[in-house]
Amino acid sequence: MSDNGTCRFDLLIFTGRNLYNNFTSSFMTMTARTSYRVPILKPAIAAVGCNRYIGCIGNISSSGIFLHTTEKLNPGDETSITFTLPGGERSLSFKGVVEWTNKSVGGKQFLRGSGIKFTSISPEEKEMIEQFIASEAQRL
Repeated sequence: MSDNGTCRFDLLIFTGRNLYNNFTSSFMTMTARTSYRVPILKPAIAAVGCNRYIGCIGNISSSGIFLHTTEKLNPGDETSITFTLPGGERSLSFKGVVEWTNKSVGGKQFLRGSGIKFTSISPEEKEMIEQFIASEAQRL
């Protein structure tokens, strides 16, 4: 994360074949999606036990998020996440569980992160997320 609070990702250049092979081998093993996801780049704070990590949310759905972080989160880890939706002023907080971790793609860490499923989120915050997703889906 940069000093101004925005997320920064290092860009890597791949040939078309290399990109296809790396992405398909990594993503084809993921389970089927159960809810619509939209891209989002927002900083977030994740807490696992006594440890605190800063990451960037890469996408969001009504059931969870992808959290880009260089820290190792393990499937089954219980976590608390705090972030703000784009255009929002209020911080949202929820509890979740790490469903999967993508340590790297093709030996590169630019997509390293974890899929985190919501396990405890207030109805009001879930509604805010669903409204954000609906507005982004129309925009995209």
